[in-house]
Formats: sequence, structure tokens, C-alpha cells
Amino acid sequence: TRLNIINRVQRLLQFNTDYFLHDENGNYIRNEEGEIIDAGKFINLVAHDKVYQDPSLALPSVENAAPAYAGLCSMLADDNSPTNEYVDGGGLPYTYSKPQANKLVGNKFVVFKRKDNRPCVVSGTNCAQRRSGWTRFLTMDIVFNLVEDLRNIYDKYIGKGNTLERRNALNSDIRKELDERETLVDADYNLIMDRT
Repeated sequence: TRLNIINRVQRLLQFNTDYFLHDENGNYIRNEEGEIIDAGKFINLVAHDKVYQDPSLALPSVENAAPAYAGLCSMLADDNSPTNEYVDGGGLPYTYSKPQANKLVGNKFVVFKRKDNRPCVVSGTNCAQRRSGWTRFLTMDIVFNLVEDLRNIYDKYIGKGNTLERRNALNSDIRKELDERETLVDADYNLIMDRT
């Protein structure tokens, strides 16, 4: 009912969506600048359910939509955000009004809307702190894909001699990878090598 949805939204808006790293004693872990380390950029909270029609069940089942969202995100191209993408495989048992959806997204929840009678992601947000530059799924995806590809590049140089030729080749391979990335606006780096 609409009343159930209103109550659900109110409960979700009271939910604390801030996530920070803690040590084994429950103390915040801080970075070199003394700031608490934000773990929210790695966390996506989905505030929606989906209705699944399972032919082996007599009635449709209503399940949390987080696995469907995770599946969608795993299939996106490097330069695509989940925002405005369809989450197929089931329908929506309820919808949020636009003000409700905006409030939930403001509290760092992923929600869906009906578009062309299919579930569609309103905004690909995560639980990073709002002042950070990591609040979008796409930003995290671009950075982590790049890091993985750079690891593959420098992996072939590990264990080899630290010669000027190899450093130049590594530098060239990294620069080429960065220049070919359409998802990057700008990037800079330094090669730091020691004798160990």
C-alpha cells in the first residue's frame, strides 16, 4: 500500500549510510592526513525489491533487487553508468514517487523507477561521503578497471632488470594505456623505482 511505502521510505531515510574503516578495537582508521578512511565508495545499497516469476513456484516471489543490480553493473561497458539502465529479469512490486526517490538517492540508496514498464535505475550512487569525488559507481568502475589494466602492464616488467630501456618501455606502455582511455579526462603519474 502507499502507507507501507511511505513508512519504508521514512525508515530508509533514518538509516545511517556512512561507512568508515575500523580496526579490531572499533577505532577509526585514518589516512596520512589524519582523515577517517571512507569505505562507502565500495558499498552500494539497493532500496528496492523485484517480483520474480519462477515457473517452479505457485506464486511470484518478491526478493531484494541487490543481486539484479550487481549483475547489471558487472555487465556494463567501461564508460557506462548504471543510471538509466534497465534491470531486467523481474518487475517492480511498487514504485517510489519522484520526491521519495530523490530523498532515497540523497541518502545514498540505489532505487528504481518504471520506464517502458521495466525496472530502470534512477541513479548509480554509492555510499561514499558526499564531499568526496567517489560518489558515483561509474567513477569507481573507471578507476578500478584502469588499475587492473595497469597491473597487467607492469606485471610483465616485474623481476626483470631495472635498466633504462625497460623503464622507458614501461613508461611508454603506461602512457599509451592512459592516452587510449576514452573514459579519462586527464591523468598523471610518476614511475618510482628502487633497487630492491
